[in-house]
Amino acid sequence: MEDYEKVRVLGRGAFGVATLVRAKQTGGGPSLGQSAPPLQVVKAIDLGALTAAARKEAQTEIQVLAQFSHPNIVEYSTAFLEG
Repeated sequence: MEDYEKVRVLGRGAFGVATLVRAKQTGGGPSLGQSAPPLQVVKAIDLGALTAAARKEAQTEIQVLAQFSHPNIVEYSTAFLEG
């Protein structure tokens, strides 16, 4: 998460927290005429607090989201583990 600036928490669910973020700027921010990086949503899940079955469900969710390709669905970007 160190590569992202947190904007605000969007919601909390059974598996984790959805947070609105923006990729951190490198080099001091956008230059004149450049826009800021787009907003993204990070879903943070504490895998250590989940049962083995729930961890498997979380992994399945990642795989399903990565396969979405539709103009009316927000694009999946990446998944990563921390800690």
